[in-house]
Amino acid sequence: MANAAAKARLKSNAAVLARLRLIVAGSAAWFVLIRVLLRGDLKLGAALDLILLFGINLVSYITLTAFAKPKKELRTGEVVDGGADLGAYGFELVQDLIYVTSLTLVVVSLSRMGWWIMTVVPLIGVYVAASKSGSDQTADSTSATGDAVSLLPPVGANRRERRQFAKEQSAQSKRR
Repeated sequence: MANAAAKARLKSNAAVLARLRLIVAGSAAWFVLIRVLLRGDLKLGAALDLILLFGINLVSYITLTAFAKPKKELRTGEVVDGGADLGAYGFELVQDLIYVTSLTLVVVSLSRMGWWIMTVVPLIGVYVAASKSGSDQTADSTSATGDAVSLLPPVGANRRERRQFAKEQSAQSKRR
């Protein structure tokens, strides 16, 4: 089957984008339902909350959609490339941003203290920066038996590679 991997990635990306589309639309609908319709809060602050948080979600979603766009053969319409793998590390961070922002939108519809959830975003940035700067150094440690054990998955590893790495780490720890 020609381009089976491209077609599989296309289906995988379509599923991810469908899930994210529901989350973005659902969180915005929840905010409008709770904050505007049930609480009757039509103040400028509520509008700014919705515009800012929904805007972040929309820009993130549009970015993922652009990267996931497949390339097709002009004459036949056959899928040549299924688009970028949305399971890769950088794209997962954008998905996490959508999840955190959607959660913030839902909680802000109930309480103004929900904005504290957005502090997670810079903390994730600090973690990523620290893990990347630490990757220049050795991420090895010597166990009690004297063999070198890598503590972190390779930088830039996608979800599948990180899961495989975790399985290998688990198997190594059981052997000791």
